Amino acid sequence: MPTSSHSTPLLALDGVAFDTETTGLDARVARLVQIAALRLSDGGLVPEERFETLVNPGRTIPQSAIAVHGITDAMVADAPPFTAIAPQLEAFVGTATVVGHTIQYDLAMLEREYGLAGRTAPRVRALTYACWRN
Repeated sequence: MPTSSHSTPLLALDGVAFDTETTGLDARVARLVQIAALRLSDGGLVPEERFETLVNPGRTIPQSAIAVHGITDAMVADAPPFTAIAPQLEAFVGTATVVGHTIQYDLAMLEREYGLAGRTAPRVRALTYACWRN
């Protein structure tokens, strides 16, 4: 991946578009139910380079959350827990800049999941989607 600096145009950055779905809105207590990441290169998405998985949160998904994302308990019953997919996610993201619409919340959720696993979340560079596209 090419190096970047503060003067690198945002569209020239290679990165990863990132999103999570969760059991609720409070990152202090919510759990992940889905993680999706898509490679960005040359100012666009690279659809064939993606990481996407349901995650078993180890608890019941509230109806209020299901109403938002449509992911049910039955859908995650056989999904891996976060600890099982964390190494694959880390390998996919690597040192790329992470871009997302609500990226601060998504990163807070990752920090929570890593903490519950007794691990420290990897440090990443992040941009909100609004900053990236403007």
